[in-house]
Amino acid sequence: MSTGADALLYYAVQQGDVQQSSTLIVEANADVNATNGNGTSCCHVAAMAGNVSILELLLSYEVNPNLVEKKECGGQTPLHVAVNKGYKKVCETLLNHLADPNVQDAQGFTPLHIAARKGLTEIAKLIISKGANVDIKDNQGKTAAYWAKEYRHDDITSILPAFKYDWLEQNKKTRGKIVKVVELEPPKTEKKVVKKKVAKKK
Repeated sequence: MSTGADALLYYAVQQGDVQQSSTLIVEANADVNATNGNGTSCCHVAAMAGNVSILELLLSYEVNPNLVEKKECGGQTPLHVAVNKGYKKVCETLLNHLADPNVQDAQGFTPLHIAARKGLTEIAKLIISKGANVDIKDNQGKTAAYWAKEYRHDDITSILPAFKYDWLEQNKKTRGKIVKVVELEPPKTEKKVVKKKVAKKK
């Protein structure tokens, strides 16, 4: 937070105080896009709380709905947060204000990946209708369809293209390294030891 007003706005948003938040933005010039040490913004906080009124206030003052937390803190956008909580109205509000449904967090998850894992069918449909790329793979090389099938969320599986997880492709680099280690020739000193004849005792 760059100013005291920014910190006060963050606190007001946490408390769900619409009037105080508005006053700080208008009269104290609080920055709606200010973040704390973790990269968490007021928009993240509003999404976490499921507070649509606060969120709409922030969006009316051009808050960036695509701010990303620091990678070590999850690397999520407010939309990721809202999907995690299952807040459809918050998701809808963010998407209507140009939240990007294809941003990947620290694990490579898009909001659709999260919806698929949690079985949030209506939210998954909403995200897809707003332009989500259903073919994006996470850090494990898995799409949202994989997770929907893995957790047996058939309603979501039915609206996503079939996906076959390729273990060979995902582990190719790792196996390559293992093969190199196995194929190393033994040291020359070891060969000499093998060839050395043991003298017989007389």
